[in-house]
Amino acid sequence: MFVIASYAYASSKLVFDIWFWLFPNRVLALLPNISPIHAAIGFALTLISIGLLAIFSYQKANWSHRGHYLASFAMLPTIQIIIVIIIAVLPKFKEVDADVEDNKSGASHVIIGLFSGAFIIIIAVAISALTLGAYGWGLFVMTPFLSGMVTAYITNRGRDLSAAKSANVVILSGLLGCFALLMLALEGLMCIILAAPLAAIMAIMGGSLGRGYAIEKNKVGNPLYSIAALPLIFIFESVIPPELPISSEHHIEIEASPQNIWDVIANDHYNDKSSFLINVSGLAYPMKIDFLSKGVGSEVKGHFSTGQSKAIVTEWLPNKLLAIKMIIQPPAMEEMSPYRDVHAPHLNGYFDTQETKFKITPLANGNSRLSVYSKHKLRIDPSFYWQPLARWAIDENIDSVLLDFKGQIEN
Repeated sequence: MFVIASYAYASSKLVFDIWFWLFPNRVLALLPNISPIHAAIGFALTLISIGLLAIFSYQKANWSHRGHYLASFAMLPTIQIIIVIIIAVLPKFKEVDADVEDNKSGASHVIIGLFSGAFIIIIAVAISALTLGAYGWGLFVMTPFLSGMVTAYITNRGRDLSAAKSANVVILSGLLGCFALLMLALEGLMCIILAAPLAAIMAIMGGSLGRGYAIEKNKVGNPLYSIAALPLIFIFESVIPPELPISSEHHIEIEASPQNIWDVIANDHYNDKSSFLINVSGLAYPMKIDFLSKGVGSEVKGHFSTGQSKAIVTEWLPNKLLAIKMIIQPPAMEEMSPYRDVHAPHLNGYFDTQETKFKITPLANGNSRLSVYSKHKLRIDPSFYWQPLARWAIDENIDSVLLDFKGQIEN
């Protein structure tokens, strides 16, 4: 319903095809120029539905004494439909007398829980990111959820901690795992910071569920078996990787003729402006562009903060239109790390700029409008979380380029 309402509010046509029913989140992410408010509400609703579905699935598995392994898959889009149906038809297990658990266990349970959660994070990154190149729901949603669940479950099997204390242990375990990723050069600091809000929410959700299992003090099943689902999820996402197209459109009015604007954008150019936040975060931004020749088919070399790019001119209409197609991409960002090299595959190939068009339109007041149309591909899920960040980076870079053009042309 939220997707339908969002499209209606934006006056955009919504096609009720199979993709709408199987991937509603992706359909919402494709809404042209989706506002930050819509994205935030959609993201919040997605998290709520994920948490509720996970809790209900594990509770049903608990009621049936089976299905905890399958319940882990109930958080994955599309496939969750089949999993929920399977779990729903599982019969109730006959009640048995539960052995009384000893509630007085030493601090060893806390230590084991801490390191178990951190270990899951490290292994998940090694398998999903480094081995399979999968950056999706399994890594950013399922991994922190299961890490938090395992940490809280083990911790509370030895002692009944409060919900707040359990959450603190879960967060501490996550921080330990992230620190290990940084020290092992598996991830950089900025990527960890960017993923932290989503990971923290999912870890606390998982921790709440794990604590609930532990304090029930009966043997209705062991949620630790659920971590066996992670490799299968990673394999599934590596076989069918996400691919979200993102289009952007920007305009600026310049006090100059189309000829004067063309003379600047169709020649070698230095970009003197860059967003402070883009610069600090290490995300790539354009610094210089070189036209090796003129006309359609000519090569264009770009110099970015993270490296060089190669592109070709696909449209060349003097004083009107210039279109460039990217052939070789620079790294999407430069990681912050104690080491020179960070072994993070997402730096290349997971966010690409495909095409950029510059269109010059003369205005009645004697000025001209310079428009930039760009197309990109984002290959990281969940799209609700990463798409707003990608759009923000695109907007910041293009706005800085347009302001730089305006300053050079008008001065």
